[in-house]
Amino acid sequence: MPTPDPSPRRSVALHLALAALCALAATRVLGFAAPSRDLMALWLAAQEVAAGTPDRIYAPLEPLFTMRPAMDWYARAEVLGRPGQVYPYLYPPLWAHLLAPLTGQIGFANFAAAVLGVQAGLLALMPMLALRLAGLVAPPARAQILFWIGAVAALILSHGVPIALTQGQPQITVAFLTLLALERAAAGRPLSAGLCMGVAIALKLTPLPLALLWCVTGQGRAAGIALATAAALALVSIAWAGWPVHALFLAHLQAINATAISSMVVASFDQLWGSLCCSDLAQKIPDLPPEIGTSTTGWFILPKSALWAGAQKLAIVIALAGFGWALHRKTDPLPRALLWGAAIATLAFLGPIGWLYYYLVSLVLLPLVVPALGLRALLLPGPVLLLINLGRGPALPGWLSPFAHVSTSLAMLVMIAVFLWAAFRPLPQNRIPPMQ
Repeated sequence: MPTPDPSPRRSVALHLALAALCALAATRVLGFAAPSRDLMALWLAAQEVAAGTPDRIYAPLEPLFTMRPAMDWYARAEVLGRPGQVYPYLYPPLWAHLLAPLTGQIGFANFAAAVLGVQAGLLALMPMLALRLAGLVAPPARAQILFWIGAVAALILSHGVPIALTQGQPQITVAFLTLLALERAAAGRPLSAGLCMGVAIALKLTPLPLALLWCVTGQGRAAGIALATAAALALVSIAWAGWPVHALFLAHLQAINATAISSMVVASFDQLWGSLCCSDLAQKIPDLPPEIGTSTTGWFILPKSALWAGAQKLAIVIALAGFGWALHRKTDPLPRALLWGAAIATLAFLGPIGWLYYYLVSLVLLPLVVPALGLRALLLPGPVLLLINLGRGPALPGWLSPFAHVSTSLAMLVMIAVFLWAAFRPLPQNRIPPMQ
């Protein structure tokens, strides 16, 4: 019997070591200093459940999504040692109920530091999953390290991802589960793929269209398991928390869908179209409500018309059909991985809000354009990262200033174009062959 090739195991060991190093460094360097305000929304909601007021985990409902919690949450955040900006809880009730018992056992600072270390480790593991999704299971160690450095650099320079990490944004966990699900499905493991995708959908609904794409790309079993897992967790949540609070949750999602948000950490069709058609109708929401303090920073919101929202939904359907057709045609794992990167970025761009960290999976997959196009592609990620940071630097020349506030949205359009170009170009003859 031939001895199995140990190189895939060495590849996993290498990335596990890098992940452990990143987790330790993040905990030691940032640890208790990280703001963790996104994570704090989950903690405050869990405290509401623990206090016997589970009907207060969501902010008072408004016609438009202002990204503001109930006023008393600001005082409770100050008690936790996090005065200032506070975000609302926007996840299914299940997760607040699951965390509720812990709020009486450990302090928020310890919880946030632990989550920071875990999420840093998950981010560091994602380049390995990207390589495996592309069929590059065990390239030379030097190539793996270079790819890992490129992927981590893309994450760090993307502005939104460092914010997500230091704020404890659950989207990091969702992105890791999504990429793991795609990799497991590509490896012929529909059960683990479906379970990972189902949990990701239950955390946030944003990966749901990806499970639908599985239905038309030969991964019907994984899609069924994902949808069944998400449905089972939804039923558990309803049985545990009751229907009224879920109705409020769905009403908040409807308000989000009816609102266009513009910010330097947003990249979306809403931001781009809103700046072109009706920026004069935008309302500025300061970081802090006037009852709490004064603030010079914040974000802009404006209502979306029925035609606007309907056109977005139609565009999503067309995008799903197009990517389903493309993924069905491509058999080589590298172009398929690039198409997944384009699909995830396109759906995030057309979906509600479009925070920059919604593009996390696509950013990790972005360095795959180099093995797909050769060394000439090394410069392609540059314009994407430059555009993301365009509005954050010093004052721009007059001819560039009109693009500053939509530079992040333009960056994502460029990234989608780069993915599609790389996916449909003939593969170079000297690239690393996919592992069988």
